Amino acid sequence: MDDVDPASLSDPDRLAALGRYGVLGSLSEEAFGRVANLAARLLDAPMAGVHFVNDHSRWAGAQVGHDAQQVAVDVSLSARELGTEELFVVEDAADDPRFQDNPLVAGGPAVRFYAGAAITTPAGHALGRLCVLDPTPRPEGLPEHDCQTLRELAGVVMDELAHRAQPRHREEILESITDAFYALDDEWRFTYINQQAEALLECSREEMLGEVIWEVFPETKELPNYEEYHRAVETGEPAHFEAYSPPFEAWFSVNAYPFDGGLSVYFNDVTARKEREHTLKEREEYLSVTLSSIGDAVIATDRDGRVTEMNAVAERLTGWSHADVEGRPLEDIFQIHNAKTGAPVESPVQKVLREGKTVGLANHTVLTARDGTEYQIADSAAPIRTDEDDLLGVVMVFRDVTDEYERREAIKEQRERLEMALIGGGAGMWDWDMQTDDAVYDERWADILGYSLDEVESDNSFFERHTHPDDLERVYDDIDRHARGEIPYLDQEIRMRHKDGSWRWVLDRGRIVERAADGTPLRMVGTHVDITERKEAEQRLRLQLDTLRQVATGTPLRTTLRDLIAAIEAQCPGMIGSVLFCDRAQGRIQHGVAPHLPDAYNAAIDGVEIGPAAGSCGTAMHERAPVIAEDIESDPRWADYRDLARSHGLRACWSVPIFDSNDEVLGTFALYHEQPTAPTEKDGRSSIRPARWPASPSSATAPPRRCATGSNVWRRSTTP
Repeated sequence: MDDVDPASLSDPDRLAALGRYGVLGSLSEEAFGRVANLAARLLDAPMAGVHFVNDHSRWAGAQVGHDAQQVAVDVSLSARELGTEELFVVEDAADDPRFQDNPLVAGGPAVRFYAGAAITTPAGHALGRLCVLDPTPRPEGLPEHDCQTLRELAGVVMDELAHRAQPRHREEILESITDAFYALDDEWRFTYINQQAEALLECSREEMLGEVIWEVFPETKELPNYEEYHRAVETGEPAHFEAYSPPFEAWFSVNAYPFDGGLSVYFNDVTARKEREHTLKEREEYLSVTLSSIGDAVIATDRDGRVTEMNAVAERLTGWSHADVEGRPLEDIFQIHNAKTGAPVESPVQKVLREGKTVGLANHTVLTARDGTEYQIADSAAPIRTDEDDLLGVVMVFRDVTDEYERREAIKEQRERLEMALIGGGAGMWDWDMQTDDAVYDERWADILGYSLDEVESDNSFFERHTHPDDLERVYDDIDRHARGEIPYLDQEIRMRHKDGSWRWVLDRGRIVERAADGTPLRMVGTHVDITERKEAEQRLRLQLDTLRQVATGTPLRTTLRDLIAAIEAQCPGMIGSVLFCDRAQGRIQHGVAPHLPDAYNAAIDGVEIGPAAGSCGTAMHERAPVIAEDIESDPRWADYRDLARSHGLRACWSVPIFDSNDEVLGTFALYHEQPTAPTEKDGRSSIRPARWPASPSSATAPPRRCATGSNVWRRSTTP
């Protein structure tokens, strides 16, 4: 049984997950049966099953074609490699030494082929497998498309489990309540147990989940629990009773509520209360023991609200001694008001006497002591009653929370300052739950990408889909490094896809702010700042510096222009750059540099006469101004050249004139597009402004100028 890992099957978290999803020892269910039938039909298998595995057995949530409802884990094929293999396939079990003697192989149902996909929770716990079985071996294994089908159907089973499971917040409530709680199914098996129940029953949930209550605690059959539980289930009416348990030497108050398919039980250890009931008449001794056992301030009153007892902590906070205040109304010594408004606050004792139930003070309550000292306090008050439920008085417990309150207020102020700083800095905030992958973004974060907050999904996949693939892996690498403590925080410049399809540069900073006890990262928060303009300015500066460097070092003109066009095309994906020269003497266009335009097109426009309807470039030379043809098909300046452009797949052309230092037109710089395109605001700032050649180029880099004689020989000018 080497491929069955007992440690993995006994993992407490995995067993707890089985209980949390309500599948421990559960009977077959119709929903699982439909999935099993579908798997058998799609994979052409006579047998199929939805199998769940605990630490000692495998049982079926659904079966098709065989009736092995429950088997030991060392017999089950579904328990094999459960913690390590998502898909487990056995082509011929009879030919596999691991399974030749297995009862399911050697006997009925004579399994020869097996394929099972793990049913895995979002937290990564494998609960069992969805499997298909066949008495005929399949040496070829399972085709990939069938493997994927099996995985997807296993996912459907997990979705069904998640759908019927209690919401997480309900589980958190059950774990946080002071009552002990457990749930039983209709076979009296434990399906849920909270921490308080574990403590009171002195037994771990792993030992109880999936087991029958009467077998785990056989002595309970002799207690009122057995009769009351059965009566509640049979009548559908809740049961409320108190019972003494000899094994625990304790009294329990029990409330049992039947529901469709089981019973919910809330219970508490009321031994102390029982003992107090016997000694309630000896009030002095009872209160002295109670007061001396706690560190909070305690004041007790009679049914008229007059002080009967107070402990030393209460004496210190109020500034009054017990001897001074005994028999006086509480309001004489317990002066409280609202810290924000200064308005008096009603005594909690008077509220208990009026309403007959436990109450607590609101936030921002201040107690003024006898000497004028003020304390921020938190308190609660509860009625004291007899066995017959008659009201004897009130006990009030309160404590000094001044330091805690001041820290909370300081944190609130700090948070407000941080929010103002973020608003002023244009930063967007993100908050990522690293366990559930849920994420929270603010409006500025969404606005950076052109979305409203309502359009942004509340999970991390939205960030992943909008981050450039070349940057995403780097982001997660740095998060891993930060989680290992190699870097103090995340600080990266990444590209993210804007709603309009363009890429925005974003400064992404963040820090892990919450970890589990074992150091596992749980939560990370951070900011995004739009740095697109800065990055574009840097790119333009690099382009200018590269051009100036080439001019200064005497790089040949066409090389400089070719590099310039390549750099601009890299900044503007989808655009095709071109530089044409102006033959002023002849009044015609002269081909310059256009490395990515078709040669036939370049040849066709070489020598075109400059004028008001000479396409974008010839018109720009004529008008001495930018010419933007957003759609060549409809632009009248392209009437004579529209067919030429269409034949080469060119649909838009933006052209700007290039001037020398004497304000003479040297040529044009143009950007072509394969689709009708209008320039954006960013394009207006960067690529479609009139250009000017450097003031003092060398002879090797100056643009060619037409000779005064008008000959067709070009020379390099030594002056601009």
